[in-house]
Amino acid sequence: MPDDKKIVESEIYNRFSAIVKEKFTSLSNDGSKINQLDDLDELYKRPEFSAEKRVLNEMNSIGLSKGILTGLACFAFFAYKSQ
Repeated sequence: MPDDKKIVESEIYNRFSAIVKEKFTSLSNDGSKINQLDDLDELYKRPEFSAEKRVLNEMNSIGLSKGILTGLACFAFFAYKSQ
């Protein structure tokens, strides 16, 4: 079952990233970057992206917590070894 969940989340992420890439490349080059980002932000606020936002938030939370724990473990290890 966990593999099925990862496959589904991977498909959602791939679909979302393809949409973002398409949106960036389909915007006209004569517009400013601020307008492009505003357009992308408006696109991202749509309700059909709720699943993608959930997956990205979960990925961010997992990565952030693992990164913090790794940083604390390294700090504790090096603080202990330096004594």
